[in-house]
Amino acid sequence: MIEQRCELCRYFSPARTCIEKPTWGHCTWAIPTDADSDGMAGLFTWADDTCQHFVMRRESALHR
Repeated sequence: MIEQRCELCRYFSPARTCIEKPTWGHCTWAIPTDADSDGMAGLFTWADDTCQHFVMRRESALHR
């Protein structure tokens, strides 16, 4: 079974830093759908964190 870490989730947007592998990024799961929403957008998260909203990121055809 695959680990359900944030870095493997479709909602994870890795931080672009000079480090080879991102250690942190932003969770885009809670982005509001309109300007009146009270939801939070782009919440900070560690790449090895986990949460209940995990959805496996699809591999692109180029990596096969």
